[in-house]
Amino acid sequence: MKRVVFFKLFVISFFIMGLEMTATRLIAPTFGNAVYTWGIIISVFLIGSSGGDITGGYTSF
Repeated sequence: MKRVVFFKLFVISFFIMGLEMTATRLIAPTFGNAVYTWGIIISVFLIGSSGGDITGGYTSF
């Protein structure tokens, strides 16, 4: 059971990293490709991921 959870987490994290790369490429023409743009996108994804983890943790117990 533990391996299945770790595998799912790996696949989802891989997919989210791909979404981050895609989002950066999509908004680069408008906002530029600066370090600040990368930081904001990564922050938004990490906040969303941690919020989902907290919500999932509360609902699973």
